[in-house]
Amino acid sequence: MKKYINLYLISILFIYAGVAHFTNPQFYIKIIPSFIPFKQFLVDLSGVLEIIGGLLILFNQTRKTGVYLLVGLLVLFFVVHFDMLFTFQVSENMLLNKSLLLMRIIIQFILIYWVISLLKLFSNKDNI
Repeated sequence: MKKYINLYLISILFIYAGVAHFTNPQFYIKIIPSFIPFKQFLVDLSGVLEIIGGLLILFNQTRKTGVYLLVGLLVLFFVVHFDMLFTFQVSENMLLNKSLLLMRIIIQFILIYWVISLLKLFSNKDNI
């Protein structure tokens, strides 16, 4: 039962995040590093891929592909997180904001581990 809770939580998280790329694209466009072109295209593409990954992990036949897709995206998103950390503008709340940016990077590692854990949780080829 616990493994299904993990599965559904991860799926919902990524599907929701993917949809958010379309409902609030400016948020994502603003955080893409300045040296990366085609920002709108990349926001749309990453949104679609997050939705696809969130759906693929739901089915035994496509779970491994979905896990690889989501982990690949999470690794690519480190570019955004580290760029934000290193190009952060000084402000009154700098310590708080720097701490939050560091926390996002730590959370990224936790998300990667959590998504990869699906492979072990469902290694006995359960069908759902």
